[in-house]
Amino acid sequence: MSRRTVRRRFVEAGRRVVHYRRAGSGPPVVLIHQSPQSSAGLLPLIDRLAPHCTVFAFDTPGCGDSDPLPRRNPRMADFADALAETMDAVGLRKAAVFGTKTGACVGLELARRYPARVRGVVLDSLPLFTREEVADMTRVVKSDDGEDAYYLMPFAPKWDGSHLVSTWSHVRDHIFWFPWYNRKAEARRDIDMPAPEAMHDGVMDNFRAADDLRIVVEAAFRYRAYAAVRELRVPATFTAREDSMLYHCLDLLPPLRRDQRIVPLGRDMPAYRETIAHTLRGYAGGAPPRETMPRRSAKKITREFVDRPGGRQILLRHRGTAAPELALVHDGPGSSQALEPLLDRLARQRSVVAPDLPGNGDSTALGHPAPTIDMYADDLAALLAGFRRRRVHLYGQGSGAAVALSLASRRPDRVASLILHDLPLFTATERRDLRRHLTPPIEPSWDGSHLYRTWLMLRDSHIYWPWYRRTRDAIRRVDFEASPADLQARVMEVLKSRRTYGLTTQAAVRYRPEPDLRRLDVPVLVVAQAGDIAAAAAHRVATLARGQVIEVPRGTAPLAEAIESHLASLRVAQRT
Repeated sequence: MSRRTVRRRFVEAGRRVVHYRRAGSGPPVVLIHQSPQSSAGLLPLIDRLAPHCTVFAFDTPGCGDSDPLPRRNPRMADFADALAETMDAVGLRKAAVFGTKTGACVGLELARRYPARVRGVVLDSLPLFTREEVADMTRVVKSDDGEDAYYLMPFAPKWDGSHLVSTWSHVRDHIFWFPWYNRKAEARRDIDMPAPEAMHDGVMDNFRAADDLRIVVEAAFRYRAYAAVRELRVPATFTAREDSMLYHCLDLLPPLRRDQRIVPLGRDMPAYRETIAHTLRGYAGGAPPRETMPRRSAKKITREFVDRPGGRQILLRHRGTAAPELALVHDGPGSSQALEPLLDRLARQRSVVAPDLPGNGDSTALGHPAPTIDMYADDLAALLAGFRRRRVHLYGQGSGAAVALSLASRRPDRVASLILHDLPLFTATERRDLRRHLTPPIEPSWDGSHLYRTWLMLRDSHIYWPWYRRTRDAIRRVDFEASPADLQARVMEVLKSRRTYGLTTQAAVRYRPEPDLRRLDVPVLVVAQAGDIAAAAAHRVATLARGQVIEVPRGTAPLAEAIESHLASLRVAQRT
């Protein structure tokens, strides 16, 4: 694995789960991103540092994939304490530290409170606000909808998807003005409009942070950074680019110590990153800690990244401390997040895992432009082999059922039983139509309209099958059970893998399951949820597989009970 290979990890720090990126080898450095970004925004800097240093880039509390702080109104000191606790959790005693904007506040406070843990600190665009500016940016104004923060806008998914448009517009206004609501000439920012892809990434950061963004930003606004700089007793470099909204703050810094300096920079981004990397390398020293192993739990769902060949990673949801007895394979488009309620119920009596299939959710794609279901099955087989349990029970839903079927058909020695839920069976005409329309490309547009199109696609998938055929014969006559928050979570899972989200679904459309069903040599349960449009196909699937079919009411509890009954009957059969 190359030094530049970035590995994503989770670690428990106290009662919180922290997501971070680790890369490289050599003396350790810690990178702290701005809000609402995540450590993903630091990947270009990680790439420059990794050949020389071991880089730790943590998602700050409430941003990216890290849990928020368990306090209602945390101060910057709480964020610094949380970072120190996270460093302890990964075995990191001392490091050079970089922070930008809100991350600069966290880095400064860490260095002030824990000087023995910081070899040197590079602070980019450290915010220094007057009391009047803080009062203005943290005030709350009344709107027709109730209370509405001025700078710190609230976030709440809505049925009509209007929160998507308002977030896109809010992020755009941050590009135009600072503060964003001061639409006067003196507040206009002198920068280019970012490309739609960069705008999309910024909006996704806002979606991930959601309402937790207001917490960290307000802590940064209220932070007394000027006083903290005066108390700083470690080597420090203060910098900002000319096009930064906080460039002027370099002129507001107090007198510095001998080992502290100010380095203003121009607009050239590669030169900026090289200066940051060079300065951090000068501060860095010592040996990095060893990799920490994730701690699995029998009481809650944990997430971990499993390293695969070629630098790929698979996100795995897991509950239980033993090797998994049952594996759940999700439908596409989406991720294993949709299976969390089912996983939680089934794991009360056994260890259960649910991976994000490659190219879905947070798992790296296979790297093939048109992967087949058999390719996904082979990758899943290799993943499960790492748990050193000879055979597992497999549950698959939708395109995940196709993956589970392929694995069970080709590797019956690895599968104890198979549970197929909504396995797709298509005619040649249906395949042609679905291949053209089912998973349209998601390309960021300058006006953000791709967000609303994705929202409607996933919303309409609850109403029609297929979602794009809005006719009477395509109506799904089932209750609409997803809340706006549920839809937003699914939209997020699709958008985070927008370039590859349709590959698994399209592989299932091309897949012909009939030969594999006839070849099966493991116990099979076919599940149909009553009233759904896919229920009619379940009986044909059961006939081909010589398995049992059961119709259950919609919902997690009836589905879990059916699976439990299936597994219990197999245990009885084995004993007799």
